[in-house]
Amino acid sequence: MPDGGSLEVNWNGDAVIDQYNMSIIKGMTKTMADCVVRSKRIVPVDTGTLRNSLKIIEFPKTASDGTVSGTWGSANVNYALWVEIGTLRANAQPYLRPSADENYPKLTQHIRSFARGAR
Repeated sequence: MPDGGSLEVNWNGDAVIDQYNMSIIKGMTKTMADCVVRSKRIVPVDTGTLRNSLKIIEFPKTASDGTVSGTWGSANVNYALWVEIGTLRANAQPYLRPSADENYPKLTQHIRSFARGAR
C-alpha cells in the first residue's frame, strides 16, 4: 500500500477489450471449425467434391463498426445449396443446418474458455 493508506488504480481497459475481442474471434473460429468437421461427416457423398469444398471461407474479423463475423460452408460448388434445401426432383439432405444447430449453442462457452486463457 502506498503512503497514507491510499490505493492506486491503473486502467488497462484497452488491453482488456483487445483480449476479449481476440477471445470472440477465437471462439467463433473454433465454432466454425467444429461446424465444418460435422458437415463433412454428414454431407452426402457422390464424388466427394461437395465434402471437399467445405471449409472456413472467411475467418472471423472485427469490422469497423465493432461487429465480428466470419463465413463457413461450401465454396465454389454450384449445387451445394440444392443438396441442403432440396429441389422438385430431389429431397433435401441438410448438412449445414444440422451442423450449425449442434455447434452454435457452444459459441458462448468457447468465447468464455478463450477469455479465461484456453489456447
